[in-house]
Amino acid sequence: MLVVLRDLLALRFIIAAPRVSEVACGAVTAVAGVVLVYGLWYGDPRLALAGVVIGSLAVMIWWNLRRFNRAQRDGVFRIRREYSFGVDG
Repeated sequence: MLVVLRDLLALRFIIAAPRVSEVACGAVTAVAGVVLVYGLWYGDPRLALAGVVIGSLAVMIWWNLRRFNRAQRDGVFRIRREYSFGVDG
């Protein structure tokens, strides 16, 4: 179920602008990490929880965007060897 949720969350960003969205999700993850540390440092559990939730969602979206961008760049399949069985054409 988590994988499907992750795919659905990333779908909108994959359609819009996958490369830009990958960088943006990385930035949102960093900001969520700062919010988490701030919440833990000053003892605000709501702020820390918000950092965890937003950071987790951003990381899930970023992961799918990274996979998609890599597949577009490198290709999904690679041909290692081609066999010929004597059939012409």
